[in-house]
Amino acid sequence: MNVAQVCIDSGGHYTNEVYAFCRKQGSDWTIPVKGSSQTGKPIATLPKNKNKKRVYLNLIGIDTAFERNRGKHALSPIM
Repeated sequence: MNVAQVCIDSGGHYTNEVYAFCRKQGSDWTIPVKGSSQTGKPIATLPKNKNKKRVYLNLIGIDTAFERNRGKHALSPIM
């Protein structure tokens, strides 16, 4: 299996290390992502400009993703 792109969670304690890794590997290969809990936010944003750390940070709308997938993975009650 060939991997075309990789998303790496940049939230948490290793944000600067993730950004440095993504800069080194290039924006075509590694994509730093960060979760956003705003209601109604798109599942993925594609930024046109780099942030202060010189990376294209993609925000992931986790509330929207959870809402979309809620019914697909629901457990049936056991009777």
